[in-house]
Amino acid sequence: MKTKLQAIRKAHGWSQAELMDAVVDAAERLGIDLPSRSSLKTQISMFENGRRSPGDDYQAIFCEVYQTTRLELGFTLETAPSQLDALPVLPTPRITAPAVTPEVLAYLKSVFVQHAQAEPLVGPRFLAPAVQSQVPLIEQLCSDAAGPLRGDVLRVGARYSEFLGWLYQDTGDSQSAMLWTNRALDYAYELDDPTLSAYVLQRRSNIASEAGQAGYAQGLANAALKHASKIPSQVQAVALRARANSLALLGDREGSARALDEARVFADRTPEEDGGLATYVSVSYIDMEAANCAIALNRPQDAVKT
Repeated sequence: MKTKLQAIRKAHGWSQAELMDAVVDAAERLGIDLPSRSSLKTQISMFENGRRSPGDDYQAIFCEVYQTTRLELGFTLETAPSQLDALPVLPTPRITAPAVTPEVLAYLKSVFVQHAQAEPLVGPRFLAPAVQSQVPLIEQLCSDAAGPLRGDVLRVGARYSEFLGWLYQDTGDSQSAMLWTNRALDYAYELDDPTLSAYVLQRRSNIASEAGQAGYAQGLANAALKHASKIPSQVQAVALRARANSLALLGDREGSARALDEARVFADRTPEEDGGLATYVSVSYIDMEAANCAIALNRPQDAVKT
């Protein structure tokens, strides 16, 4: 099924390369900075196939390119109020936080599951502030917690922070995405959890790739795989996918293909316990990501095959 962005491009008779030229010209007129051309190609592909919603800057660019409105491009329902585009500054609680108990942790874990289930229904722009509203409580609990429950509190903090990074990445705000993902890594390091650390490092690699920082992305993916023997197969698979993506952005076709082949091997294994981090990983998922690598390598014909 075609998205509105795909349909309007085809109605103009443009190839994706011609659209990219028009996007670059429009961004220059609007004074909007864009990532590298290879990263831009990946972004546009995601927008057109519906895997990611354009942020406000990209929405403005597409409206300029096609000389039409956000409504006609199908953006209106995806756009939250403008004040949500910036990282909200949340007040420091003036009241005493509840004691760290199994019941409080169970509440936060339950709410997290509901947030994760809501994401495909309401979208990242509306959900991010709701998720972030839990942060003051979590940070206060992390500040106060000691003893046997501290590890559980830190793990909750890591999951919320990593999820916020994911949500902000989906809005196109790479700066806020990296901020929250870095915070998740802080929690993972204190926990001395190689699985969580590897997963968060590959998430940082993803954000760097989308920001056009291919070398940084490769380094982060390699760091995620540094202790590969200690992490579950599905986390290894997703980290290898991050390596493949960064290598594709660097123009290393063979290296990217090798990483994807390795990722498929690990994705095809029986899932191991990973705390629910990478339950979405499968061979089909790796194949889908391989298509993005093909686009980054300027080989759209390979993307069609996958």
